[in-house]
Amino acid sequence: MSRLLSYILLLLLYSIPACLGQDSSRMIRLTMAEGLPSNNVYSLLQDRNGYLWVTTDNGIAKYNGYTFRTFNAADGLPLEMFGIFEDAQRRLWVDYYGYTLGYIKDNKVKFIDYEFAKDAIKGFRTMVRNGRVFFLADDDLVEIDSNDKPIAYPVPSPRPRIFIHPEPDKFLNIYGNRLFECRIADGQLACKFLCTLPEVMVNAQIIQRNVTDSGFLGYAPGASFLHFYNIYTCTYEHIDLTRYGAKESEGILLFYRLDDRVCVITNEALYLLDLNLRLIERKIDHNTIQNLSQVSFFITDGSANEWYATTADGVLMRPSTPILFRGNKHIAALTKSVNVGNTTSGNSYWWSSKQKTLYAVSPDLSIRFFTSFPNADVQAVREHGDELYIAFTQSVFNGVYTYNVPQRKLDFFTAGRYISYTSHEEEKKQVGYDDHFLTSIFNLNEYRPGIFFSSSRGGGIFKITRSNDSAHIQRFFSDRYPNMVFDSFNNKYWLYNKERLALFDPETGKQAIMPIEQLKRLNISSISQLQVDKHNNIYILTDKLIFQFNLRSFKLRYLHPNVDLTNVLMRIQGNMVFLAGNFGLGYATISDDGMLSPFTIFRNIRRHYYNRIYDLMVNSQNNIIITTDQAAYSLSVSELLAAKAQLNAKQDSRLVVSSPEQKSIQSGDTIHLQQETEMLNFDLINFYGSGRRQFIYKIGDKNEWQTTEAGEVYIGEVPAGRMYKIQCYVHDDILKSKTYTFYIYRSPYWYQTSTWRIVFWIAGALLFATLVLGIVLLTRNIVARSNEKRRLLTDLELRAIHAQINPHFIFNTLGSAMYFISKKKMDDAYLHVNKFSRLLRSYLQASRNRYVTLSEELEMLKNYIELQQIRFENKFGYEINVENKVAADAIQIPSLLLQPLVENAINHGLFHLPEGKKGSLQIRFYQGSSSDELICTIEDNGVGRRKSREIRRSSDAQYESYGTKLTQELINIFKKYEKMNIYLEYIDKPEPESGTIVKLTIRNLKYVA
Repeated sequence: MSRLLSYILLLLLYSIPACLGQDSSRMIRLTMAEGLPSNNVYSLLQDRNGYLWVTTDNGIAKYNGYTFRTFNAADGLPLEMFGIFEDAQRRLWVDYYGYTLGYIKDNKVKFIDYEFAKDAIKGFRTMVRNGRVFFLADDDLVEIDSNDKPIAYPVPSPRPRIFIHPEPDKFLNIYGNRLFECRIADGQLACKFLCTLPEVMVNAQIIQRNVTDSGFLGYAPGASFLHFYNIYTCTYEHIDLTRYGAKESEGILLFYRLDDRVCVITNEALYLLDLNLRLIERKIDHNTIQNLSQVSFFITDGSANEWYATTADGVLMRPSTPILFRGNKHIAALTKSVNVGNTTSGNSYWWSSKQKTLYAVSPDLSIRFFTSFPNADVQAVREHGDELYIAFTQSVFNGVYTYNVPQRKLDFFTAGRYISYTSHEEEKKQVGYDDHFLTSIFNLNEYRPGIFFSSSRGGGIFKITRSNDSAHIQRFFSDRYPNMVFDSFNNKYWLYNKERLALFDPETGKQAIMPIEQLKRLNISSISQLQVDKHNNIYILTDKLIFQFNLRSFKLRYLHPNVDLTNVLMRIQGNMVFLAGNFGLGYATISDDGMLSPFTIFRNIRRHYYNRIYDLMVNSQNNIIITTDQAAYSLSVSELLAAKAQLNAKQDSRLVVSSPEQKSIQSGDTIHLQQETEMLNFDLINFYGSGRRQFIYKIGDKNEWQTTEAGEVYIGEVPAGRMYKIQCYVHDDILKSKTYTFYIYRSPYWYQTSTWRIVFWIAGALLFATLVLGIVLLTRNIVARSNEKRRLLTDLELRAIHAQINPHFIFNTLGSAMYFISKKKMDDAYLHVNKFSRLLRSYLQASRNRYVTLSEELEMLKNYIELQQIRFENKFGYEINVENKVAADAIQIPSLLLQPLVENAINHGLFHLPEGKKGSLQIRFYQGSSSDELICTIEDNGVGRRKSREIRRSSDAQYESYGTKLTQELINIFKKYEKMNIYLEYIDKPEPESGTIVKLTIRNLKYVA
């Protein structure tokens, strides 16, 4: 009965801490003990580089997850600071009471030279609108531009209450009970009347940055309700916090906008609302965390961690990563215990050196019984029905014993049995009934019923064959192997110590040894642990990596879990590999072909859950037990797999380089350095880290890896004008970051630039260059003369064709003018000749050039067609369409290429339409199969080519058309001399339609230079 009472009291003792403050078990607390300048915190901010800024009543602290850098009066800041805000230039503006404006950038405090009345201290609060920074100073709205220059906009009302508007580039101003909307225009602040405010809004406290998408909020400190005013409907709403589940006794201490949410902090809780003021979540409740002072601010960082500022307890962080380390009150007694034995049924045995107690744990993770051995140290336990085989060492009980659980009786393992002994050094001998023969045993492994193997502290492997009346002990070799792992696949034992690995055959007693020299060739400097899986893989854990070797295929892999592997435990259960250490808990899965997946890591954040791990065990029921110096934790494998989906995918660590300016580095980035820069300063932001950091880096691919604890990297010897690759990763006491790969480029002096190096090379080889240049110039002169002849020939041919086009066009146009004169239509004739003169000038200009832009050609075509419309008394209409993808101002086409084709369509197609039928001319330009191909179609609804030929044959004048002939000659010239492929195609419309489609395709287009 007394033992049962002791057991109950022991369980109660260990279960009390797990019951207190459940919510607080997830909270990481930062106080003055960790370097915070004060435990009274006003506000929090995460800047764009990832640093956390903490505003306290004793300065502002910059936090990287390891240390705090404090800015206070020693840096010129006033003592009364209450906030901080970042702008587009990464200037961190400090909200405070003082006599001047100031900000922090690149770890320096800077002040703005602005003249305003300094007869009284003022409160400055930053307002940022579209990246622009504004302050209210005296009766001015002051903007600070990117060059730190202040620009004042007088507010057209005394004692203004300026705050931001829901819309960009606007502000709100309250004067008396009148609300004005203000906008900056032409260097002035222009305001217009918006609404008349109710009295409650006039007297409410309004924070300059706190608006929703439709209005602004106000409150009275300590009241249990908010005031909301909609600026678009000029309506007021009274918002009682009881609608969010608040108690009537709760009073508002602070509210503010947090990205797309509104945060309301009361004396008892924290409420997150959306911008329509609907409840999203009721956050931290002061009653759930014992001895917690008032929460004063809340933010969520870029990795979804939640940060809470308090008035007396510093800063609390609730990590976004799933927390697996929750104490199990049923096995709380296993704290600081090690696993000394497991059974296939799921029972496990744990030894507490401090309590000198052996615990038996059931598969359901409850303690079945416990037994104290005050003067013992248990090394291994094996279960056989109601009996336990226990190996003791370094105590009064030194050897192997049997323990009857129901009777609680301890006896020698070889008690009552005649012992014989065989050594590799001597023959078999009879020992007699010496019960103390087996001493200082590391472990006890049952190979077959009645046959055991163990290793001894004195060296050697012992085979113990035990029957009812005798026991034979056989000793193999003298090497000292503290660890034995049975390989069921090969039916052998793996033996190892820090510097040697051996494979032992229990049937023959032979071993194959791999000494440290051979291990080092495989990059294994020291063996921490060895495990075997069912795929015939062995896993060797070192303090730097995990070595996986397949005994069947002889393939090996090096695995890097990106954690500190010092003092790490490794276990394999089924198709999973588990790691546990000061970093936390990790696992990877083994595929059917024996490949290992990347490790998923659940972190012991800042060693919050334990400082030292004692043991890791996974039983046959897939239950995981982790014993530490603070608690015994348990979870199932299924819970572990489910938690993986909740892991935050966002990066929780960032590498920052502080010169030439502070910048967060991503892999692939390039940092441009000035010539005088000789040092890079690294910093790692990691809110889950702990301890001292070591920066391991390498410049280039050939150099060796180097280490710096200060984060300083000397680059003074890196030459200018070239790109250099830098690789860097960071170790702290428990974690290893990913490897960052980025580049640096040092700007060269003028004489180090590639341009001047080329000049020096040219100057040095001037004699040789002169000779070569003379030959080149002579050759080029000959080629140039040939090209000039070719160009002149091309120009002469083009001018000859253009000379035929222009008289042909002039003849037709003058004929039209003569027609109008003969008909006494003097106005039409005048208009016709006037348009003709303008168009003629355009054609004369175009005929001097080989190419014109498509837009210029379109303008000439429009003028020409309109001229023809006058000539034919608007007998036809026209339409010109250019596809959006065609850049008319950039594309160049041959001059006067299209006008003859359009003239043919009008004169030979549309002119002969019967009376009463309206002609239609459609010209379309669109892109072909590629950007250097242009297609033009000229479509008319005229009589068609066949009918036109019949009309010409029947005409007495026998008019001869030059359009097709001249156009084809132009095309042939450009194909021959300009390498521009132009294709012309005539398509007759099928009946009953009439008319012709001319398709012109131009490839290898030219563009405006």
